[in-house]
Amino acid sequence: MRHLTALLILTAAAVQGLTLDPLLGEHMVLQRDQPVVIRGIANPNELIQVSLGSEQQSTTANSTGDWEARFRARPANSAPVVLKAKAGSAQVVLNDILFGDVWVCAGQSNMEWPLQKDANVQEASKMLASPNTEIRLRNHTFPGQYGKKALSAEQLQDMTPGRFFKGEWSVNGPKSAPQFSAVGWWFAQRIQASTKVPVGMISWSIGGAPIETFIRPEAMAAEASLAAKLKGDWEKNPAIDSWVRLRAREHFGKAQSPRDAMGINHFYKPGFAWAAGPGLSTWMPVKGFLWYQGESNSLSEPSAREYPTLLKLMVADWRAQWKQPEAPFLWVQLSSIDTTGYKSQQWPMFRDNQRRLLTEITGSGMAVSSDIGAKNDVHPRDKKTVGERLARWALNFVYGQKQVVASGPLATSATVQGSKITVKFNFGVGLGTSDKTPVREVEVAGADGAFSAATATLQGETMIVVSPVKDPKAVRYGWVPWSQGNLVNSQGLPASTFQIEVK
Repeated sequence: MRHLTALLILTAAAVQGLTLDPLLGEHMVLQRDQPVVIRGIANPNELIQVSLGSEQQSTTANSTGDWEARFRARPANSAPVVLKAKAGSAQVVLNDILFGDVWVCAGQSNMEWPLQKDANVQEASKMLASPNTEIRLRNHTFPGQYGKKALSAEQLQDMTPGRFFKGEWSVNGPKSAPQFSAVGWWFAQRIQASTKVPVGMISWSIGGAPIETFIRPEAMAAEASLAAKLKGDWEKNPAIDSWVRLRAREHFGKAQSPRDAMGINHFYKPGFAWAAGPGLSTWMPVKGFLWYQGESNSLSEPSAREYPTLLKLMVADWRAQWKQPEAPFLWVQLSSIDTTGYKSQQWPMFRDNQRRLLTEITGSGMAVSSDIGAKNDVHPRDKKTVGERLARWALNFVYGQKQVVASGPLATSATVQGSKITVKFNFGVGLGTSDKTPVREVEVAGADGAFSAATATLQGETMIVVSPVKDPKAVRYGWVPWSQGNLVNSQGLPASTFQIEVK
């Protein structure tokens, strides 16, 4: 068992030397159908009696005071149970615990984006007037949240893995939900309504965060192409994006943060977010992961091309650390955006790389959001659509509700006969266009790699493209940052940006 003493932040669940892990709390959801782990700190070698509902276990703290009790796996249950831990005269009691599915939300600002700023906040407010209390939320705040203002000396002292994130479990309601991830909240609404199983959502999201901060350094070190990111002082390391290092300097000001061998601590530092949040939580089983991130890794072509390696590494390592090799991992594809206000020239290629990863990462899903982008804003406001599209993937392949269409059309192949290219799709039933006009943003390239506009018609689950060039080699769709592509399936779900080889 990982040593807790140096990491634990004392909470209300600590009484006279008896402490429960900070991730445990009243109103929490524990993962159904998985063995339950309860852990904390007591006096060294002390006997602890732990009960979860009617089940009781005894355990003994080790020489440093860490203790752990394990309980049998339980099915979903909406009837609250009570957790009690007792050591000598000290006792800790946690009420209102449900068993259901726990989903982790992580990423940068679009995942962090709170429900109170969602375009659909009025609809959400009406729902929160009579909230679904079988949804439980655990939001995490941190020093320096939102903006580039220099952090105070006091805030910087919280820049350690054990002190950085602060949060607690709460029942879904008008006080807790507005600050929670809008994407995560809408996802939970759809999942709970469809499955009737309690849902717990945990959010660790950091505005502007590059993916590297969520990856365990030991995992990066083992990947030859990424090891350079860990060499020397990260603030001065050219393998780290210059924008990331600039934001860290803006936050530091003249104050000093705790540091280690890689340099000063900051939430963009490689591995820091992992160590501060998910890395402290792998002992608690979960159902799966939601990921909305990539904008900060799309600012240059080399970074965008490197992203698939980073995401594959992160998914594999998170699953390994949780010891859940088949845990579903669902991500949001970057939206559409105008290049005027953001360095988004790489976004079409980035979106296509995210699409390609669906075939390289088992148990994965992707919500397309190119049709709901904000033209000159990296933060599209319609998070409801995003959350519900993630929920479609979960309902279809995690919960087995095959009647739920998981995605819009995803191109799988392109073959040529004469001047006509036939493009096939997964999730292509009922191909059409969202505005009943011809398919837009279809292009074809020959051997020289230069793309030219092409016309396309739809036949069943295929798209027939008339090639404007002889001997076509590639066909693509939606290959602009601000895409106005209109290809959809029978559910009105949009097709992903794609570029595929013509055979």
